[in-house]
Amino acid sequence: MSQGTFEKIRGYHWNVVNRNAFYMGFGQATYDEIAGSDDWHRPLVVAETEMFNALARVILTPEPGDYAPLGTQPADATKKIYDAVTTGKGAFTIGAVDGRFIGEEFDSDPTAGGSWNYQHWIKHAGFGVEKTYAAMALADGRPTLSTISRDNYLDGRGVKINFRNDMPKAVDRLMAGILAADWDTVGMYVDGSKTPVPLLTPITTVGEDPSRPVDAKVLFPNVGYKQQLGALIFAQIYSRLNTDMSLVNKLRVWIDGQNGQVDVPPDQQVRFYDPQSGYTYIARKYGSEVIDGKTVDKGIASRMVQHANALVVASYVVTRDETGHPVLDEFGCPKVELDADGEPELLPPDQTRIGELTQYVGLIDATRQIGKQLGYGPLGGGGSVGGDDD
Repeated sequence: MSQGTFEKIRGYHWNVVNRNAFYMGFGQATYDEIAGSDDWHRPLVVAETEMFNALARVILTPEPGDYAPLGTQPADATKKIYDAVTTGKGAFTIGAVDGRFIGEEFDSDPTAGGSWNYQHWIKHAGFGVEKTYAAMALADGRPTLSTISRDNYLDGRGVKINFRNDMPKAVDRLMAGILAADWDTVGMYVDGSKTPVPLLTPITTVGEDPSRPVDAKVLFPNVGYKQQLGALIFAQIYSRLNTDMSLVNKLRVWIDGQNGQVDVPPDQQVRFYDPQSGYTYIARKYGSEVIDGKTVDKGIASRMVQHANALVVASYVVTRDETGHPVLDEFGCPKVELDADGEPELLPPDQTRIGELTQYVGLIDATRQIGKQLGYGPLGGGGSVGGDDD
């Protein structure tokens, strides 16, 4: 049902964008008049944003339950992130109407399913799969109807329209926030009431910085490696169908010195040095913007690399300046101190987040592997097409 619903949303969006292009053919002044009229095109323009918001809300919907601040906050968070707690009362409650459980829960009590038949005694359903389908719907640009026209016989790319074609900032912000675990830029939020309704961060905003109310509490969006991987795969597959490589290029990350690396000017690079493997990961920067008071890069892989650097600072002893801030090189890399044996020195066991860093490097490597398999061009992929030699 979720897949069918998302396909309908995607189909409606395709029609709106196609209509946008048609009206734009009459010139900007005419389009502005049509798009500003409630009796003409404006309802579809408004619905266009709401369709994106519907899919974003599915991806970012938090868990039902009582909420309290995360015990361990994200390494680069500028705001406190709240999550559902299993024991004790939280600061506020998200109900079953406004939240979604990520996975199923079963009753294995002796009076229910026991240890053998518990799968027939479900307590609640899980919605992990729908988050992945929603990410696919955002990237999929395949037309929802067949059109017989000269243009389609000659080219055919003009009808492959996805959400990024008309809402590039919103899609990039959402993807970057999800893949960089940057919940304080994309996470839903609540106000100060006891039973609040989660609201979307206005990442569709154009012309000004997206912002939340001053008293907003940011919610963990129930997104992890599985959801990130699904978003990566579908974005890489579907966004290139019309040969527009903009999103794919923003997702591209490579390793210095390996076959297939991209030659980007040094002043456009951001790097992450992994002390465990000795590899240096590189992504391109796309300029900065501010989301709810936090300055971030407009790229996606660049945000992932920056998040990895924040985890290095949270895991290793690094060189710091007189104010206690990590010293970064020209590429944004912190300098890791070495111990007496010449090995990178970890922070004390009760402080280091090396496990979290190791897992996150796995996501960056998955990003590289997916890019390698699909290649550096819009068509084909894998093998020797811009791939790495590893």
